[in-house]
Amino acid sequence: MTGQLYRKRPVTVEALQFDGDNLGVIMEWIASQDGHALLQAGRLLIRTREGDMEVSLGDYVIREPRPTEDRRFYPCKPDIFAASYEPVVNR
Repeated sequence: MTGQLYRKRPVTVEALQFDGDNLGVIMEWIASQDGHALLQAGRLLIRTREGDMEVSLGDYVIREPRPTEDRRFYPCKPDIFAASYEPVVNR
């Protein structure tokens, strides 16, 4: 399973946008890449050493292009994502 590719000048990242209906897909994707996500009181959280980061509806979940023990995934607000990334047309 892979997320759609997006390019942050000059870094390419893999990301999925949380739309409320794809919770299972996102959680499975994170787990398949040795990341840690959990549901707590109906909220989707991504576990990092910095603490649990909440994913809000519409946020993009980005797989760190150079994952570390500290962080493999993190959420990004849609407006910041749109300003920073463009879709990769050809793989």
